[in-house]
Amino acid sequence: MNEVRSMLRAVRRHPLSQAAVWLPYRALRATGVTVPRALYEHLEVRGVFETAVPDGSSFRMRSYGHQIENRVFWRGYDGYEPDTLRAWASLSARARGVLDIGANTGLFSLVAGAASMGRAEIHAFEPLSRIAEKTRSNADLNSHLRIRVHEVAVTDRSGEVTIFDPGGDHNYSASLDSSFLDLRPIDGRRVRGLTVDDFVRESGMSYVDLVKIDVEGCEDRVLRGAESTISNHRPRVVMELLPNASTEIMEAIRALLGRGYRLQRIGDGGRLIDTEMLQLREFAVSQRNIVLHPFPGL
Repeated sequence: MNEVRSMLRAVRRHPLSQAAVWLPYRALRATGVTVPRALYEHLEVRGVFETAVPDGSSFRMRSYGHQIENRVFWRGYDGYEPDTLRAWASLSARARGVLDIGANTGLFSLVAGAASMGRAEIHAFEPLSRIAEKTRSNADLNSHLRIRVHEVAVTDRSGEVTIFDPGGDHNYSASLDSSFLDLRPIDGRRVRGLTVDDFVRESGMSYVDLVKIDVEGCEDRVLRGAESTISNHRPRVVMELLPNASTEIMEAIRALLGRGYRLQRIGDGGRLIDTEMLQLREFAVSQRNIVLHPFPGL
């Protein structure tokens, strides 16, 4: 039975089998017909495909059959976290310097590059070497988008740090917080750590006006290591906020509000909606990303 399953899996993943699935779908999509999510999530997409960003250019991406790329192939650039990516594309359109912290395979970097028509200088940070290799592959497919990949963990101090990695061919949940996935200390591995402030100083970036932070429960550490950058560049910050966000994360957000930032949630279609700190916990239960936007002139 296992041999039969392996054979069927190999047939399904063969390029000719993939093409047989893709071509009819592309024809249907041209007429406005879409494939239900319950179906396309079982259709593993492998290989390079291209997708467009509204009012921008397009980007190419390599899929290995994993969730993010699969959704982007079937649904477009905003197939994964649609509201957030629509807001991100809008914010990226006028960006000059972008930091994608917790880049995974680089979707947010690719969207930022395409939305800015290749004008923005983009730096993608991914600490796991097996994932960073895929991020570099996507950056290489889009050399006109000015994306540079850095295999480091962005945190509140520079030097070696421990990351807790569940392993596997792909990963969405590695964290510098050992309690994030209840991993034992022996599951940790040492990687290079770097602060935003040290990176901006060492790289000589002239502009940092947009930052994405998605580091699995350690967003407060990134913000603490970015104090000078926040003061000097006043970037807009798009940040993941999970329902179980720590007190330290909530305090880091509150500290930014005290430094001339306003808090926004991302509504339907990527619309940014001003909100209050007291509403944040309730909002985080159903949605995962917020925007910290500097007041102009401060």
